[in-house]
Amino acid sequence: MDFNLNGYFFSDDFDIDWMIKVCKGRTKPIKNTLMDNTLVTGVGNIYASETLFLSRIHPERPSFSLSKKEIK
Repeated sequence: MDFNLNGYFFSDDFDIDWMIKVCKGRTKPIKNTLMDNTLVTGVGNIYASETLFLSRIHPERPSFSLSKKEIK
């Protein structure tokens, strides 16, 4: 599945390796990256907010600064 064409977040094909590639080099905040429908669909404000809160990741943190462990 090509996630650059609006992949679906809840798909079995969505994995950590893909998310690492998406975050690498992106300076925009992680919440914006998660909600960018040109990358992946299915992540709305509630999913992004709750996931980041439970992971203790600030939503304005640059996407590239996340470790593999944090992305997992």
